[in-house]
Amino acid sequence: MVIDLAGWTNGVQNSQMGGHTSGGSRVEIMAVLVYQRASARRGEMIAVCVGDIVVAIRILKMIEAGSRRRNQPALPPVVFAALTQPDRAGARPWLHLLDDEVRPRVMRSDEPELVVWSSLWLKRSDAVVRFDLPPSGDGTDLRWTLLVEEPAPGDALLGHLRNRLNQLINADLRYSFGQ
Repeated sequence: MVIDLAGWTNGVQNSQMGGHTSGGSRVEIMAVLVYQRASARRGEMIAVCVGDIVVAIRILKMIEAGSRRRNQPALPPVVFAALTQPDRAGARPWLHLLDDEVRPRVMRSDEPELVVWSSLWLKRSDAVVRFDLPPSGDGTDLRWTLLVEEPAPGDALLGHLRNRLNQLINADLRYSFGQ
């Protein structure tokens, strides 16, 4: 399967996946589009053409392992900045990691609506955390969604992952905004 990205525009990318990558490549966008269209099977290798460059991508099926929505008192641009730069000057520290956790890296972002983090956990390095940041009155209705590759984690580990996200986002981050 070969896909040519030359004709894809930002408008198509945005309408197809609800956003785009900031500083990312069109290859990443296409990989997400292929996954969302379910036109490729898990584990299948596809070739993506960008001009004269051909890149092989392995399709992974991510499943939703948890999601929670809660209002944050800060507006979306402020929440976006806190998620993408937790150690920025003047910010209250909130990203306190445990011994079994690593600092996430921002994989995708669409300011101020979307942030996607890499995994926080050594035990589930495949995990991805998506943050949707729609405005709501004077704040943000932040929704985090935990995505993992199959098979899903066992109940004990899944409970730990969900609890940690709740603690980090719905307590520590929230408190950093003065609530």
